[in-house]
This record gives sequence, C-alpha cells and structure tokens, in this order.
Amino acid sequence: MKRFLIFVEDPGATNMILELPDLFKSLNADYQIIANSYAADVLGKKNILFKRINIHNDLIKFLKKNIFDFYVVGTSENKNSLGLDLVKIAKTKKI
Repeated sequence: MKRFLIFVEDPGATNMILELPDLFKSLNADYQIIANSYAADVLGKKNILFKRINIHNDLIKFLKKNIFDFYVVGTSENKNSLGLDLVKIAKTKKI
C-alpha cells in the first residue's frame, strides 16, 4: 500500500485538502496529515486528524519514524515554510 504525507499551513491549501481524508478512506489508502499555522486551527475545528509540526527538527524526527511514498505539499509565500523543507527532503529521497 502506498503512503501519502500531506502538509498544509495556509488557507488555500487547507481548503483544498478538506475532502482528502474521505477520498483516501474510500480508496483504502494510507495517509498522514501534518499541519501548522492556520491549517492546524481549521483542521482541529473540523475534527480532521493531523499532527501539528512547527519546527524543522520535529519534522526530521517525524520523517525518521514514518516512511511515505508521496508528499503532497500546500504552502504559501512563506520562505521559512516546513513545506519547502519537505520539498527538499523529497528531492533527496527521490520522492
């Protein structure tokens, strides 16, 4: 089974993933959502399960414990976004 990691932080990306948990469940696909900032607040209010990760070191620890085949990253113009860190990590892992 393929595993998906979804990262969101900004309003646009958050709104686009709100239906993904139901889709992944219907496809019997394994996924994990990580979020921070605005996205974490919205996902919490909508009772969508996610893990809040705010700093790079926590992201690295999380990725050492969890293996994913695909990364889905939604971020904004935040030059310090963990999403950009995920993109760099994905490139090194050839994901």
